[in-house]
Amino acid sequence: MILIVESGSTKTAWRLIKDPNTPYESFSSDGINPYYQTIEEITLAQSTVLGGFAGIPIQAVFYYGTGVTGDAQRKVILQAFQPFFSDSCQFDIQNDLIAAARSLCGKTAGVACILGTGSNCSYYDGQSIDQKIVSLGYSVMDDASGNYYGRQLLRDYYFDHMPHDLKLVFKTRYNVSDDVIKSNLYKKANPNAYLATFAEFLILNKESEYVQKVIKEGMR
Repeated sequence: MILIVESGSTKTAWRLIKDPNTPYESFSSDGINPYYQTIEEITLAQSTVLGGFAGIPIQAVFYYGTGVTGDAQRKVILQAFQPFFSDSCQFDIQNDLIAAARSLCGKTAGVACILGTGSNCSYYDGQSIDQKIVSLGYSVMDDASGNYYGRQLLRDYYFDHMPHDLKLVFKTRYNVSDDVIKSNLYKKANPNAYLATFAEFLILNKESEYVQKVIKEGMR
């Protein structure tokens, strides 16, 4: 029995596979990012799901997540997860880009890209990724990601670059108070995930010429 976990900053997907002939069980929970969250914060946020695995004979946990860029972040995930599993359970903790590369390319070489709350891409040689450019995270890089577009929409709203009719829709759907926005960006946890919540506006208004322009410029 194995557990596969794929986590972004906004959402975590869990797949419990009992055997090849049995449909997997699926769960979801809040996102995990060991770059911004402590062991205690992860344990508290994921306690309901993790607690449900107590007593289940899981042999291995395969974790793929954003923010896993080195041994320090792997240690955070391991220490948050390990208490909920047996001593014999094996852990394989990898960056989420590895999950994208393995699912996209299998054992052949290629370039894998991932797009969600954040964004990244890398060359994959069939076994491991070769990161030519190190990502500096959401505040500097992550072009075309959810948080990139959320930031762009807020800027356009406040700089009055957003068409008037869309500004009214945007203001109705979201709390655009400057105090609320600054509190979420500079005082609360996971500002990147907060920014990404605004990205749905692009999908809901995808026929707009303005929205199409924002999307295309982000992708370029």
